[in-house]
Amino acid sequence: MGEVYRTQHSVWLTRALQGGFGRIPPIPRKRVADGGFAAIMATVAGRLWVANWWREAFERLDRSKK
Repeated sequence: MGEVYRTQHSVWLTRALQGGFGRIPPIPRKRVADGGFAAIMATVAGRLWVANWWREAFERLDRSKK
């Protein structure tokens, strides 16, 4: 069962990194030290954006199971 979950997560993460979820921006692929999440998390607006990104990602995942 663990292998199934790892495979599903791998597919989801690959799509997320490539921006394959429509209007949800892709996950930054750079290390924080190279400008990844640091700039996003430095502001209140950025932290809200991240929270919304995760909320929408999980909502889409829940809808895909139906």
